[in-house]
Amino acid sequence: MALEGLVAAAIERGDFKAAAQHGAQLVKFDSQSYEAWFNLGVVYQKINRREQAGQAYAEAIKIRPSSELALVNLGTLLQDRGDLAEARKVYERALENAPGDPIARWNLSIVFERLGSVNDAEKSLEKLVESESEHDEAWFRLGYYRLLREDYHASVDAFRRAVEKRPDWLEALINLGLAQWRAGDLEGAKSSLVQAVARHPHSTEALRTLGALSVEMNDYALALDIEAKLEELGEPSAELVYNIGVLLERANHSEEAVRCYRQAAELKPDFGEALLNLGNAMKNMGQEEDARMYWQKAVDVKPELAEQYF
Repeated sequence: MALEGLVAAAIERGDFKAAAQHGAQLVKFDSQSYEAWFNLGVVYQKINRREQAGQAYAEAIKIRPSSELALVNLGTLLQDRGDLAEARKVYERALENAPGDPIARWNLSIVFERLGSVNDAEKSLEKLVESESEHDEAWFRLGYYRLLREDYHASVDAFRRAVEKRPDWLEALINLGLAQWRAGDLEGAKSSLVQAVARHPHSTEALRTLGALSVEMNDYALALDIEAKLEELGEPSAELVYNIGVLLERANHSEEAVRCYRQAAELKPDFGEALLNLGNAMKNMGQEEDARMYWQKAVDVKPELAEQYF
């Protein structure tokens, strides 16, 4: 039929408005053609006429109920406009016809998450990676879901699979480190976060996470190195610098601790704990007058410290 040729030619040259016009005429003449309705849905979708696209896909599905392509495309339209309950039904129907369809399985997991059913989202992704083990995004989100429900060892496994697929993936490396940390594997967490910093030296998120871990591990040498790198990037963290000060004071590095407490107070003038510890450190160094001055500043910015400490 001439109209079929016109539709095909318009699609070929990227003129989707013309393809939609010809396609609309075609389905009037051949209303039982699955291909005509499906292609009309595609071109309507291309020109952002979503309601008409959905209607066209629905007609295609009436003719060929088992078409996972039409079902997935319709589900995507429903999902985009926020009709999640209907999108879920359409994706589940597509998966009945094609259980291994990765797009339907992935989209269904996103719909489940948006509906607040994270457990169902996780189950959907577990089925997806059974057949699509190279799906890095699926492994990442599995790690995220497992982290949410505090299954840290399973989360580590999923994030590690994501990193295997994409070794430079910053978010996956950081989350792998966090999952390892919460699972009690501090050395493993350190290794993952060091890798994240090595591959992304300007990532303040990776640096701050590694800095916090270094404090947890009492590794003040690494903590000071991270602090210096954050300084170079112009992104120092008052809380991290303060914690490094605590760590240094425990290790009897009083002068370095004083420097950190002072820097934390400069970065965050109302940081009462930093001012308090600065006063304590000054007292331990025999500088009573300076100690009293910082204690007073601490109480001024945070009066409850007076009751707690004095």
